[in-house]
Amino acid sequence: MSTSRTEPAAPLWCQSLASISCIKAAFDIGLWDELRDAEEQGYSLAQRPLSRVFWQTLEDLGLGRLDAEAFVPDQSAIIALATPENRIKAEFQALAAADLLEHGAFFLARDGEIPEDSRVFQFFNYADATSATPKAPHRVAAWVDYLAYCAVRENDRLADAVQLPAGARVLEIGGNVGLFADALLQRHSTAQAVVFDLPGVIAQTPNFPLSDAVRGRLSFEAGDLRYDRLPRVGGEAPSVVVFKSVLHDWPDATAQGILAEALDHLAPGGLVLIVERLAESFHALAMTPANAHNHAFTRFYRTPQWYIDAVAKGQAVATQLDTVNIDTGFFILGLTKTPSGEPS
Repeated sequence: MSTSRTEPAAPLWCQSLASISCIKAAFDIGLWDELRDAEEQGYSLAQRPLSRVFWQTLEDLGLGRLDAEAFVPDQSAIIALATPENRIKAEFQALAAADLLEHGAFFLARDGEIPEDSRVFQFFNYADATSATPKAPHRVAAWVDYLAYCAVRENDRLADAVQLPAGARVLEIGGNVGLFADALLQRHSTAQAVVFDLPGVIAQTPNFPLSDAVRGRLSFEAGDLRYDRLPRVGGEAPSVVVFKSVLHDWPDATAQGILAEALDHLAPGGLVLIVERLAESFHALAMTPANAHNHAFTRFYRTPQWYIDAVAKGQAVATQLDTVNIDTGFFILGLTKTPSGEPS
């Protein structure tokens, strides 16, 4: 096993419930635009009925200076923080932190039913995306955007650790808007890929343009993993099937069935790549608001050995296991299909 390390600290504003609340509130009321347009003498506190604690929090976060009746913003700090990506992060941090406070008995346990009013699981409601024209497109867009936000911060380190065979035909199942597939193809100039995901997700792809280097080599196909046949790549069985942060979403028996279907669909001698967070890395992860977005899923992550054991004997062998530490540990597990017949 090889290991690569990169562990960026969580932003200061994620460290407490108070700072998350204030940053989210500023996004919700459109305050960042007003602060960016503030005159040299600062932003008059009389313009907004906000508590002095709010302004003090912004000062403590290094976003400006609080005077008697005005807040003098640090424009560069405001510009760096007030991005669409950080708005998405603030929204999800608040959801996850609220869930941990309200449903701690579920999120800190290893069993039990998902609470019906869990904010995190309402947020990731796959039923919202089963149509290309969903009834609540804003809800689909919200979780697609959040997954894209995560991907931007993870993909380079993870893709660097993946080695694809020359001319690989890659099928990424549950690949969202294709950012990880894009990163892989940028590093493997002879590979091509198809991203397979729900219709409502695929409908969002025009909002995420592909890199110039992968145009013509990356395409998308809409479908539901639970009911639809897996697509081919370039008219042939894929030689690589990728699951990035997908299999933990499913119960054990379902995940095992998905793996079996993927291996059956794969070309002989092909490779299944599983990229997931390492379950054991959460043991050392502090229970803080900054980590709420990860702790909301701690109970669902499995060890690499679980996936190795989940494969039917003789169906595949483990040929790669690498780890990368980002905000938690990730593993990259390669399962190579044994020569046991033609793909479906």
